[in-house]
Amino acid sequence: MNMVIHVKLRHDQNLLTTSSCSKFPTVKTYCPKWISPILTLLWKELKNEEILIHGNSRSNKLITKTNVCEKPDLLQLQQIARNESSNVSGEINFAQYGKLPIPVILSLKDLARQCVTIGLEETTYYGGYPRLATRTKQESKVIICDLAALQFQKHYNTGRHVIIQQQSESDKNNNNKGLLDEELFREIVGEEKKEFKDIQRESENRYNFVKSTEFGNCYFDSLAYYAFVKSDVVFVLHALSSFAESSRFGNIVFRFLKYGTGFYAGDFGHFMESKLAEAVVDGVEEFCESQSGTQGLKFLRRVELPFYPEIIPGSKLQQEVKGIEEKYAVKVIVTQLDCLDTSYLDDSELLATTNCGDSHAPFGIRNMYLN
Repeated sequence: MNMVIHVKLRHDQNLLTTSSCSKFPTVKTYCPKWISPILTLLWKELKNEEILIHGNSRSNKLITKTNVCEKPDLLQLQQIARNESSNVSGEINFAQYGKLPIPVILSLKDLARQCVTIGLEETTYYGGYPRLATRTKQESKVIICDLAALQFQKHYNTGRHVIIQQQSESDKNNNNKGLLDEELFREIVGEEKKEFKDIQRESENRYNFVKSTEFGNCYFDSLAYYAFVKSDVVFVLHALSSFAESSRFGNIVFRFLKYGTGFYAGDFGHFMESKLAEAVVDGVEEFCESQSGTQGLKFLRRVELPFYPEIIPGSKLQQEVKGIEEKYAVKVIVTQLDCLDTSYLDDSELLATTNCGDSHAPFGIRNMYLN
């Protein structure tokens, strides 16, 4: 039986955007190798699906239609998973997926979040953050790495992977679990996810009890969160390395922005702050170690971490940063620079920066320079 998936474009998009908007049309989507076999399994659930592409939420006009590719396609995965014109609440519009089962929908969004999409663009301005900061005109080439953070606004969002909920018997049939949750946790964290009753008997510091407005009584698994962030950092650097090699770019200055600690964080932001910087620094170190003795670090001039107050002189993290510089000859610095500001780069350097992507809406920054 044919089923229909609806995709709505962002307010400033049209079908010509992908072919004519960018001066630099090379855009690539990457995923970790371990995703391929489980994406193949998930793709079977989409057999015979038809995709209807509409204008933005104001017009809702049907623009065109197509079918799901026979074999898994990363760009189409992004299109299917991020099919809302905008989303600020985390609430999924399940109606846009027709009769597709909720566990399949959640897993599609999970796997889309594990991907990173990278492209070269030209800036028009930098600045605007914080809200009263001055915007400055700038025309510079910048590599954008679109990477979504874990999201905790709704109990079925991707943040559920690091939350252990207390469930009654009546709750267990609720649709708050993806088809591939166990595989995803095992691959990234390296162990089986525990249940609420098991954690109550333990005294590990990794589990933080929270009475959440969205998740109810639950534990925030700080070690699992650390593992997800570290995995993101390692992978985006591998993807950037591949992109740089294929495009023949060198002397890249990479800015990894804080992500997911704002309204995405729900009730768990203060637990994230203490782990995010640690996971980011360790991720940079693991990537450098994986490339040690190869040519894999040639593209990277330095790593910049904007607005990371946890990395202060004399701190343990500062010592780790210094160790990376000494061992791998990759400079890592903490800055207060806007993510798009190229004014401090010399002519031979090319800026690459992350953009905190949206798990439900298309690529791009909905709030312009206020993000």
